[in-house]
Amino acid sequence: MGMRQTLSSAGWAVRSRGRIVGSGFFIHPSARVRVDPGVALELGRGAHVSEGASLVIKADTTIGRGVFIGRNATIVAFSSLSIGAGTLIAENVSIHTENHRGRTLSEFTSAPVSIGERCWLCAGVVVTRGAVIGDETVVGANSVVTGSLVGGMVAAGAPARVIRPRTDL
Repeated sequence: MGMRQTLSSAGWAVRSRGRIVGSGFFIHPSARVRVDPGVALELGRGAHVSEGASLVIKADTTIGRGVFIGRNATIVAFSSLSIGAGTLIAENVSIHTENHRGRTLSEFTSAPVSIGERCWLCAGVVVTRGAVIGDETVVGANSVVTGSLVGGMVAAGAPARVIRPRTDL
């Protein structure tokens, strides 16, 4: 077993058998962060993990500068995960690099997930294994991202489809 690492700052504590890399980030005291042995979670300066959020990191994960992770968001990384700088992840968003397969709950398939810079995932969005979201993309509330979304677009639905280009850029 690896050595248990404890990071603490401004009233919060994160216990990890893996590595947590970065400085100048905030994790709310009620957030849960677990990083497996031999794995790194990189948090950029100004990254913010809100109350009730849950991060289960089983593969190298990068969360960029100024990323905001909202209340009760869930992030599970069985494969690599990258979230670009300045991305907003609203409350109750669920990002998973894995899916169950087979007849038992212990069998998984996984694929990397990539979320670009300055994206906005609105409340209740679900991002599934293998998804790629381009820079500056907005995904509407309660949408399900199952594939690739090009950058600079607004997407919505289940599965999420591009509905128009962003006009606010």
